[in-house]
Amino acid sequence: MLKRRIVTRGYCVRRDRPPEQLGEVIARFDLRDRVAPFTRCPRCNGLLEDVDKAEIIDRLEPLTRRHYERFRRCRDCDQVYWRGSHVAPIERLIERARRDPVRA
Repeated sequence: MLKRRIVTRGYCVRRDRPPEQLGEVIARFDLRDRVAPFTRCPRCNGLLEDVDKAEIIDRLEPLTRRHYERFRRCRDCDQVYWRGSHVAPIERLIERARRDPVRA
């Protein structure tokens, strides 16, 4: 893919494990101070913004309504997000990659 003329910039990630790949990319492009997790939509890459629970309550599952109060919504595709149980491990992974990209 990188040899195609249409590709003007690219990088071939060499590591096999995703945590190490993340660290490799952060180190290669000097992104330690620019990483901004949970600011972009995983579906469309649009910006996320805070949204009042009352605005989206009809879109939430019953347990999500009960257990979460803070929500974000994509400006572009309208997808709704909240800080579920998966967030803490992702934050730890990103913090390790920021501190020591080579060993992430």
